[in-house]
Amino acid sequence: FIAFIMELVISFILITVILFMGIKKRWDRFTPYVVSALITLFITFEAPFSGMSMNPARSFASAIVAGEWKGFWVYCTAPLLGMLAAEKIYLKLKTNFISLITNKK
Repeated sequence: FIAFIMELVISFILITVILFMGIKKRWDRFTPYVVSALITLFITFEAPFSGMSMNPARSFASAIVAGEWKGFWVYCTAPLLGMLAAEKIYLKLKTNFISLITNKK
């Protein structure tokens, strides 16, 4: 259960940051650095709990090679649900965020 929650949360945070960094043109050039730092932090602190998949394709390849499918569903569903939740939040908050950073009311 903890692996599912961790995978969902890190996928949510990662996609949310990517989406919101893309709003302002000045922030675009920093997106790779911020994402790299986030992934480094996630690997450092989350890997002991679930192995840090964040990518269903990577989990699928590992499951094929190892022949182990026991927790595969966690690595397919949690990242996708986290990313979908991030997209929904982004679409709801995008207009408010743009007006906040451009000082338009």
